[in-house]
Amino acid sequence: MDNSLTDAITSKNHLVRKLERELDFTFIIDEIGDLYNPDLSYIVSPEYIARYMLLIHLFSLDRPMRINQTKEEKINDQMFDNAPYRWFLKSELGDPMPEYSRVMKSRSDFGDDEKWESIFNSLLQQCADKGLPYKKNGAWDNLDIWE
Repeated sequence: MDNSLTDAITSKNHLVRKLERELDFTFIIDEIGDLYNPDLSYIVSPEYIARYMLLIHLFSLDRPMRINQTKEEKINDQMFDNAPYRWFLKSELGDPMPEYSRVMKSRSDFGDDEKWESIFNSLLQQCADKGLPYKKNGAWDNLDIWE
């Protein structure tokens, strides 16, 4: 995203820039297989879902920050308000963004939890191989993370 506002205000040393430089997301469409049609326009693409999930996992966005805040509210707030996250998701400030529930619905449209565990763990393995931060072990939204 050259010459964009999110590009201009995202620090050159921010982790999202390192993730963008080092990670390869091209394998995701092959993993999704026949469930993805390149001729259709999707509200939420498989790559967007993977990027979204990676942000939530690496930055612990699934932990509410205030009393009575749900996980979904926190994630929606963070994705909407945080310029580096928007930059990584290839979304400009002011652009509409899908809410957490829409992203998770789209995830189920493109495959079962086992398929997404494989995709997500492949991304975490890339992080480990490239010396980027990653968290292993645990679970996230019904996915077993790198046991």
